[in-house]
Amino acid sequence: MSDNLLQRILVGVIFAPLIFFSAIYVKSIFALIVLVLIVGSLKEFFILLDAPDSSLYSITGYVFGVLIFIDVLFFGGRFIQFILLAFIIVLSSLFFVRRSENWMKDIIATFSGTVYISLFYSVMLLIMSVVDAGIEEPHAGGKIVSLIILCVWSLDTSAYFIGKNFGKHSFFQFISPKKTVEGALGGFVGAVGVTVIAQQLYIPFLNIWGAVSIAVMVGIFGQIGDLLESAVKRETGAKDSSSIIPGHGGMLDRFDSLLFVTPIVYVYIKHFLF
Repeated sequence: MSDNLLQRILVGVIFAPLIFFSAIYVKSIFALIVLVLIVGSLKEFFILLDAPDSSLYSITGYVFGVLIFIDVLFFGGRFIQFILLAFIIVLSSLFFVRRSENWMKDIIATFSGTVYISLFYSVMLLIMSVVDAGIEEPHAGGKIVSLIILCVWSLDTSAYFIGKNFGKHSFFQFISPKKTVEGALGGFVGAVGVTVIAQQLYIPFLNIWGAVSIAVMVGIFGQIGDLLESAVKRETGAKDSSSIIPGHGGMLDRFDSLLFVTPIVYVYIKHFLF
């Protein structure tokens, strides 16, 4: 067993249960984990793009990223439009404070990166609220969020091992040379399979077709999210977003699929499922 694989397994054994069970039983701890992911991922994003080149923009990104999180956690996203409007105004005003050479790039990168990371992570908390409001079942919202997380982990793990051992046909090689068709299909099947088992074990209030539909969304859009992050790294010449998680790279490397798929599942759950 390689050192990298051993590190991946050890990190998973230590942190996966914490994230999984806190999502179900201790929302305050899970919310703190989400906040850490937001701040850490924002740092990786700004460093990865080498933007903004002025610390004023990155500090503004952190401030409004945390405000988005607070609004979602305590007010259900009620003030999000005002926060985003204020964010744009403040970022635009910074042009007069420090006129950097790439000021337009700085503004766009800061705004898009902050909203993408902060809002999409925070959507997990919205899912909890929506499900809990619609179902009289203890910890229902947390169980659905844990199912999404479990499904994404299964997708990533299955894709990694199937692709590594059986991958022969390239899959979007111009983005990531290591991606294979076999890995993508293996990840999809793994996501669906684990979701069906999880539904039977601890989510009886969710029918099998609802669980499978969530798994299908994760299986498709989770891989798109992974490819998008790979495209960003390829464009910037980076191998990983950081090395903060041993064996996994950075937070964006580990949670890129979850980031992209969460808002899609949220819309489905809110308007169609519950």
